[in-house]
Amino acid sequence: MLNIISASAPVTVPAVLACIYSAPGLGKTSMVSTAEAPLLLEFDHGSHRTRFRCPRHEVTDWREVARLSADQLAPYSTIVVDTVGRALEYLARELCRTNRKNQMGSGGLSLQGYGALKSAFALWLGNLRSYGKDVVLLSHITEKDTEDGHFVRLDAMGSSANEIYKSADLMGQILIDRQGGQWLDFSPNPLSFRKDPTGLSAQQVPHFKDDRTFLARILEQVKEGLKQQSAAAEDEERAEAALEQFRKLAGPEDFNGALQKLRAEGAPVAVRKALGTAGKEQGLEFDRDALVFREAA
Repeated sequence: MLNIISASAPVTVPAVLACIYSAPGLGKTSMVSTAEAPLLLEFDHGSHRTRFRCPRHEVTDWREVARLSADQLAPYSTIVVDTVGRALEYLARELCRTNRKNQMGSGGLSLQGYGALKSAFALWLGNLRSYGKDVVLLSHITEKDTEDGHFVRLDAMGSSANEIYKSADLMGQILIDRQGGQWLDFSPNPLSFRKDPTGLSAQQVPHFKDDRTFLARILEQVKEGLKQQSAAAEDEERAEAALEQFRKLAGPEDFNGALQKLRAEGAPVAVRKALGTAGKEQGLEFDRDALVFREAA
C-alpha cells in the first residue's frame, strides 16, 4: 500500500547528509569533532594527525560497517565517513570478494562492479540516514586544469561521486585565504561542486579549541532553514487553494466573516493576503484602521 503524503503536509528534516572536501591537511577530521555527538568511521587511518579527536572506529574490512544497527549507533548523532574515497575502496573489495563478475581479470572493478558499487553505497548511506543520524562525508579532492578553468572534484571512484553530488543536502569546500584564514565555503561555483540550500555562504573556520560546536551549529542551521522553506511553501500552497474559495465570496459581509474566521484559526499571512487579493478583484477596499472590508467609494 502506498503511503501518499499530501502536497500541503509539513516536511520534517530529522537529519542531513553533508559533504566536506578539501586538499589534504586542511583540518577536515578536526572539524567533524565539533559536530554533535560524532562517531568517526575511520577508513583513511589518519586521525593520529589531528589534535581534535572524537570517538572512532578504525575500519579494516567493509563487513565491520555494512550492517551497523540503530542500537550500535544510538549514542551518536553524527556519523562521519573519513574519507569517502577510501570507504568506496573497501566496499569495492567486498563486492569483488562476494561476486567475481564485479571484478575484471586485471583486478579492478568491471562495468557491472561499478554499477554495484554505486547502488550498494547509496543503500548504505540510506540506512544510516534512516536511523535519524546526520551523516558527514569527508573527501579529498582531484584537480584538473582546462581551458575553462581549474576544476575541483571529489576524490571518489566511479559514478559514486555523482551519487554523492545528487544526494547531499549540503556541500562545502575548505579554503585558505591570502591572510592564512580558513573558510568553509558552500557558495555554488561552476568550477567546484557546492550546495548551499539555506544561504550559509562562506563560514570562517574558528580555532576548534575555542569553538567546539562549529559544525553542529551549521548542520542545525541547515535543518532549521529547510524546515522554514518547507513551511513557507506550504503556506503558499494553502494560499493558492484558499484564493479559489475566496473568489466565491460576495460582498463585504462575506469577506469580513471570512477574515474573522482566519484570525480565529491563526491562518498564515499568505492566506490572509489571498483574501485581500480576492476582495480587490471584486472591487472592495480594506480599511486598515477599522480592519474591515468595505465597498469601494
